[in-house]
Amino acid sequence: MVSEPVRAGSDWLALREPADAAARSVELVEELLSFLPEGRLVVHDLGCGTGSMARWLAPRLAGPQHWVLHDRDAALLHRVGLTPPPVSSDGVEVTVETRRGDITRLEPVGLAGASLVTASALLDMMTAEELGRFVDVCAQAVCPVLVTLSVVGRVQLTPTDPFDRVVMNAFNAHQGRDISGGRLLGSDAARAAVAGFTARGLDVTVRPSPWRLAPKLSELMAEWFTGWLGAATEQRPDLREAAVPYARRRLDEAADGSLSVTVHHEDLLAVPRSPSRRSPAAVWTAANRTSSTSAYASPPADTSTSSASAPTTRGRSPGPPGLQQTSQAELLPPTGAERRRTHLAAITATLLWSVKPCWATFE
Repeated sequence: MVSEPVRAGSDWLALREPADAAARSVELVEELLSFLPEGRLVVHDLGCGTGSMARWLAPRLAGPQHWVLHDRDAALLHRVGLTPPPVSSDGVEVTVETRRGDITRLEPVGLAGASLVTASALLDMMTAEELGRFVDVCAQAVCPVLVTLSVVGRVQLTPTDPFDRVVMNAFNAHQGRDISGGRLLGSDAARAAVAGFTARGLDVTVRPSPWRLAPKLSELMAEWFTGWLGAATEQRPDLREAAVPYARRRLDEAADGSLSVTVHHEDLLAVPRSPSRRSPAAVWTAANRTSSTSAYASPPADTSTSSASAPTTRGRSPGPPGLQQTSQAELLPPTGAERRRTHLAAITATLLWSVKPCWATFE
């Protein structure tokens, strides 16, 4: 199967932002602090989406900061400027600029002067060649690199259902599918990044960063589930008939608060090695292995020369159709039952009539 990634939608990114913030490893940030230079920090966030990494990390860093947010999607970069800039841990205003372009074609000069490079929920949408370039460019910046929320191919739904593993395996195959630019790394991307950074002379520390979707996050849970199942059945059309009653059961459980979901990810911190540092081997956690004075600057024109087959930055799903374009005439938010009907309609359209979903992959 040869397909193309789909760009993220800002509504999906907004919906997942609280879960992302809760999942990212604070322990790695504490380790990162000892590798940051004194004075003004210049942070480059690659595949920034609407800027959620800056909103999460900047308040955990002290002193003046200037963030450079990179993404190829002009609509997402526009949303960056619609939210107030973050403030550092000691109350200093953080300045932000945006740069539009394809990060898989980023040259080392694009990170010149960086104190820190970050990325989030990005690596699985890269091919091996693209990840190699990403690691090369980051390593040449000679500064710490913090990459969060890389999928590892494990999902746990409680209560369990025998069909869960079938869907998970099909979804993982979808994440590793062929696109015209090559084969996506999917859940192998985190391990490949660790190997790449280590081979280039950086020390790498990895920590778990699971999404824990409890009943209070039922809207996100249902949205994630719809995309997860849709991607699985796109990869394996033979699952479509069995997927319809399975979807109904699971969405009923999400609606009544009896379903919880854990989606496993890993965060990694790569830092330039020094003689006094530890062994070059990556440090793993066993538990997870079973400038401008203006706050914002406008993005320049897209100068990317990459082909359309290159993965988009953020390759996250905009979510099922129907949930992203709410009529202005609607004065009240949808009820839980209405949301469930919308998700079921989206799944049914995808499974029974082979309507291509508007999502590509979910983390």
